[in-house]
Amino acid sequence: MRITLLALLLMAFGLKGKAQNNKRILFVLPDSVEMIASKYIQHKDNPSLTHDLYCLLGSKGEDTCTITITSYDTAARTIIARWLSCTNRSVMIDKTEYPLLTDLDFKFGLPDDQDVGQMGKRNGYKICPLPHIYCTIVFGAVNGKVLSITSTRDAAPAE
Repeated sequence: MRITLLALLLMAFGLKGKAQNNKRILFVLPDSVEMIASKYIQHKDNPSLTHDLYCLLGSKGEDTCTITITSYDTAARTIIARWLSCTNRSVMIDKTEYPLLTDLDFKFGLPDDQDVGQMGKRNGYKICPLPHIYCTIVFGAVNGKVLSITSTRDAAPAE
């Protein structure tokens, strides 16, 4: 009886752990923003497509957001590759989900979660991503109106 109860408890906790690993937060962009992002991703001569793409969601004040689409090397041992491998956030563009980081990840995230340090002596690490090939769309957070588009020379045409 005790063995059966123990087995059932272990199975229940094991299943609960697996279910939590499959949970994610899916972000959906305003249609106007998604259309431009999709056009950038589909650009055939885009050199960033040699690596995997990810998106960076940012905030510029209360009413304005940014979404940056850029690439990363999955084989490289970089902070961004590590964060992307363990994020549960993604953004839907067309029919594909892309991993998503936020500006807060770069303001408060630790590059190495093994090196937390002592309370009172944690000054934090500020990481500033500098993508070489990217497309950034600035848009209204409430109405979704595209305010500006910035992209590198190698990126897809803006409109």
